[in-house]
Amino acid sequence: MHYGFFLSKYFQLYICTNMLIYSPIANERLRYVLDYVLVQQLGLRYSITNDWVLYNNTTTPKLAYVSTQDVDELSIHIQSTSIILNNGIVPIVIETVLYKGVPCPFATNKGSMPFDVFAAIFYLITRYEEYLPYTPNQYGQYPATASYAHNQGILQVPVVDVWVNILKELLLSKYPSLPISTLKYTPLLTYDIDVAYAYKGRTTWQHVLLWLRDAVSRRLLQVQQRVGVLVHNDPDPYDTYAHIIAQANKYKHKPILFLLVGNRNKYNRNIPYHSKAMQALVQQVKLVVTLGIHPSYNTMDNEVMLYTEIQRILALGIHDVKHSRQHYLRLALPTTYNQLVAAGISHDYSMGYAEQPGFRASTSKPFFFFDVQANKATPLTIHPITYMEGTLAEDMHLTATQAQAIMEQLLLQVQQVGGQVCTVWHNHTLSNQGIWAGYLAVHDAMVHKMYNTHE
Repeated sequence: MHYGFFLSKYFQLYICTNMLIYSPIANERLRYVLDYVLVQQLGLRYSITNDWVLYNNTTTPKLAYVSTQDVDELSIHIQSTSIILNNGIVPIVIETVLYKGVPCPFATNKGSMPFDVFAAIFYLITRYEEYLPYTPNQYGQYPATASYAHNQGILQVPVVDVWVNILKELLLSKYPSLPISTLKYTPLLTYDIDVAYAYKGRTTWQHVLLWLRDAVSRRLLQVQQRVGVLVHNDPDPYDTYAHIIAQANKYKHKPILFLLVGNRNKYNRNIPYHSKAMQALVQQVKLVVTLGIHPSYNTMDNEVMLYTEIQRILALGIHDVKHSRQHYLRLALPTTYNQLVAAGISHDYSMGYAEQPGFRASTSKPFFFFDVQANKATPLTIHPITYMEGTLAEDMHLTATQAQAIMEQLLLQVQQVGGQVCTVWHNHTLSNQGIWAGYLAVHDAMVHKMYNTHE
């Protein structure tokens, strides 16, 4: 939380327990990024002043966020650029500087750091660039290849977390007694239930049509499996929930399962939400996992459809729908997130690219969604994705061994900055069939590494 602006000198100094920030302007953008960096990441409290005399005379740890003034040696100076202190959305020519081995946007020519670290963080975690005109990908959303992080070769580096740690070191070098407490690494295992079962839960006519399709296409394995599951009561290959539950119990964690309950179409292929199979699944897992909604393909900008699907989730006996991840990771900013806020969703897990692994918001740590268009923070917590197995297998066509190498590299990146590793799996990828051969072993190995950081 922030502690006000233009307060009386004495009251302001009294409440500024840790840091005094000087800025000629204190708008919602500045408060948001200071809250994110100083309060949420470093555990500090701050106040803001525009009184230069007061700022210069105080002996409190202090930081000047200003473009022109000369700052004394006792103060940290971050030279400000226009993106935060203005309120508009305009195309920006970004000048990049290499600092401590990392490309940094919003280069400056003076100050304690050679770039405007607050502008850089604001630009990336708010996804400012996604508010500007762009050519959408085949799924109608912002492509990874258009991003600053991709073009600078840092998409797989949580550079925002790196910068916060650099700023922490700078603060402690100037003010060793500052009570900084940084976040610690946390694992978060999630699953999308796009297709709950390969064969169970469908109508008789669906089985007939799908059996004929497989027979005509000579998909003999599918023909045999369908008969085995429906006639001989063989296990459904997508029924991997006992394994998911066993892993949860083994590592004493509570994963999140996101259920797709949208109307069936080209992109939504789940079994009917009201089927007995879906109802039985919810009863099977609900005491071990957290259940959330997987809003279907067309909910990205359709508030009515989102509301309808939330009602379906509630009808399944899930009484508190607070967690959400968009199907195909389809986001339209700020529309999609504002719809979630209006629907009462408090945590979203869609912040990632479907076609490339890495950090879409350049951070591994949760943050509050800031609507750049409305210039306001919201109560919606965004949990950035670290990797999704479908990206590696389906989009990048990697073997299980190749995929595991990338997963391990990304996990290490998150552990080094004390972030949150949020992994995306699907129940059907644990079937070990087709392109998913070997992925069950990779899943189990990565879960072990996530929850055994000492190894």
